[in-house]
Amino acid sequence: QFIKPIDGKDIKTTIRENVQKVLYDSLAMNRAGCGVVLDIENGDILAMASTPSFDANKFKTDDGEEYISSLLDDVAKPFMNKTIEGLYPPGSTFKIVVALAALESGALSPKETVYCPGFWEYGKHKYHCWEKHGHGIVDLYGALKHSCDTYFYQLALRIGIDAIKNMALKLGLNQKYMDDVLAHEMVGVVPDRRWKEKNIGAPWVHGDTVISGIGQGFILTNCLQLAVMMARVVSNREIKPRIIYSKEKPSFAPLGLQEKNIRHVLTGLEQVTQKGG
Repeated sequence: QFIKPIDGKDIKTTIRENVQKVLYDSLAMNRAGCGVVLDIENGDILAMASTPSFDANKFKTDDGEEYISSLLDDVAKPFMNKTIEGLYPPGSTFKIVVALAALESGALSPKETVYCPGFWEYGKHKYHCWEKHGHGIVDLYGALKHSCDTYFYQLALRIGIDAIKNMALKLGLNQKYMDDVLAHEMVGVVPDRRWKEKNIGAPWVHGDTVISGIGQGFILTNCLQLAVMMARVVSNREIKPRIIYSKEKPSFAPLGLQEKNIRHVLTGLEQVTQKGG
């Protein structure tokens, strides 16, 4: 018996085809990766790409089974939407969180300097900077420009993991946004003492705070969360992303960060794009 199919309801997404193509093509050159482009005015996801991808039209071709099998065997996981399913250490992007947490707490003056010889010795451990020759004397702007690990190790320890976690949550990490639209969204990890005791069964130590300062250790985020983080930093508003198109412009609550502190961080980030950054 033939049952005539019923058309589903059309859904218009926020994705812009031209932006999506540029993002996908740039990611595809590196085999595996992901990226998200957000409109900070309304939270629209203009592009959301995960590579490698696949062509679903090939599933019903003569060699469809062979094609599907090759995808399943691919270590780069083409069936995984890495933008929301992939959890990765945020690395140096997390230094933005630490910098804002320190500025907001009043524990940091942007002009205050730290000497980086290429490492920092604390206790019995030697924490290395990515630049083994060191960055010399750096203030906040220089530390962001050169992504100096030594600076952020010390800054993280000064303000503590609780201040860092609170800022990370304020900036949108450790949260789900697409749960009602896309499956398998992962929430990630922004750890603290209680998290480590519960999940690792060990007490939090100073070294955990130190490496959290450069976005490593237990911290895990997804690509969409990092896009939200940047949108919130730039706008100082509680941006929430959306992928279903709506003419209505949402009103996002203010984050309440001090504008001067946002300017300090954005000045350092701008210098990343300058010579030597």
